[in-house]
Amino acid sequence: MKALNWIKQIFTRRSGWIILTTILCLIVLHVIVRGSYVFYKTGKIYPKYRTTSANNLTIDNIAPWMTFEYLNTIFQLPQEYLQNTLHITDSRYPKIKLETQAKQAQLKNQQLLNKTQEAIRNYRNF
Repeated sequence: MKALNWIKQIFTRRSGWIILTTILCLIVLHVIVRGSYVFYKTGKIYPKYRTTSANNLTIDNIAPWMTFEYLNTIFQLPQEYLQNTLHITDSRYPKIKLETQAKQAQLKNQQLLNKTQEAIRNYRNF
């Protein structure tokens, strides 16, 4: 009975309601984050650029958001191979995205993608 009176006293004060609301918000936030994680792990939701994983990336899956550094790593290319083959002079190479290089070279993304794919095929003899 004493405990019930104590609880009533707490929730008759504004601070009691603030504490309760804060706890409920934290619980709801936890449920949302946990649910999002489960959806992400099961593949129901995914990041904006998640088109393929590195394990099954093929030359045909190369996308404009990828960097030359990423392509060099995935396809095991020498660091300067794409730079020399595609005549890239940007000092940010290899940490530059293909789409950024396409703009600088005044090419369409698809044109640079095609040139990059061809260069990798030539190196790998695909």
